[in-house]
Amino acid sequence: MERLQVASCATLWIHSSLTLNEFDQLIKKSMVYINSRTQKKGTHDEYLKVFKDRYIDKVRARLEAFKQTSLYPKLNSLIGTLTAYNSIDDIYSLYFSLIDKKSEEITKNSSFTLALGHGDFCFSNILYDPNTQNFKLIDPRGGSSIEELFDDPLYDIAKLSHSVLGNYDWINSLLFNIKINPSLGLSIDYDFEFNNIDPYKVKFISRLKEYGYSIKDIRLLEASLFLSMLPLHIDYPNKILGFLLNALEILE
Repeated sequence: MERLQVASCATLWIHSSLTLNEFDQLIKKSMVYINSRTQKKGTHDEYLKVFKDRYIDKVRARLEAFKQTSLYPKLNSLIGTLTAYNSIDDIYSLYFSLIDKKSEEITKNSSFTLALGHGDFCFSNILYDPNTQNFKLIDPRGGSSIEELFDDPLYDIAKLSHSVLGNYDWINSLLFNIKINPSLGLSIDYDFEFNNIDPYKVKFISRLKEYGYSIKDIRLLEASLFLSMLPLHIDYPNKILGFLLNALEILE
């Protein structure tokens, strides 16, 4: 096995170790990967199955798994008390109403392309040296056949976006605080080490638009990622609340 003395992009990101130009080079490298993936034309039914598996059925299953935990009633009460929503179910209902509309749009689409995806294309699975521009991917999703690895082409991009626009690595590294604002609502305060992360996000958005991607679509799929994480991080209740509030901010 090759051993690489290279930090993950998650480490570079949360330690403010990338200049804006280095970050842009990283995104360009990522787009080279995205655009070089093996693709195939599927039928309407094949694509719709993949879409529903990824963004509807998985999210519903993870919600039901979360409801079986002892933490769910406590967080549900907190959401009902300190947000504009009566329950966690209401937040998921908002998501499902939006993703159902997106599903309806797909039925009108005449092109149903699937891509051989990484499956978890986020900063923690990208190794990058800004000096040499050495770019490596680790920990891809497995499968018992090649066919199982073909995915919605936007899934890898949504994963990348949830690291850049969605602040996933900050929440996952517990570099945030949950605050009660003056109107007694919940909000997230991130421990950003560099003064302004906005130029990086603006640069990322401009690159996605340059390649023809809809930011609105990507962010909706990104919200599904946060909503499906809740039962997987049950040992960190504050992290779960961070993921949930972050998903809600994206959806709104």
